[in-house]
Amino acid sequence: MVWNAGLQMLQAFAGSFDLPQQDPMDTWTRRVVGPIAPAFKAQALFPFDGTPYLPFQQWAQRTEPVFPSPIGALIHPIYG
Repeated sequence: MVWNAGLQMLQAFAGSFDLPQQDPMDTWTRRVVGPIAPAFKAQALFPFDGTPYLPFQQWAQRTEPVFPSPIGALIHPIYG
């Protein structure tokens, strides 16, 4: 599981596009994470690929001490 843990990810994302794109975070995530998966003999799965939607939030709750906010986004005790 890969997730954001601070400002460095947002800085890398913000500096990676010359032109506006539809769904830039999805495009960037696919471009960055997609090539990494085979190095670990894994398959990259994305929460924005559509139905059936995979239980990414449940998986995240098993890997880190996160909890759902009132609007449903997961909150990390250190990173927010």
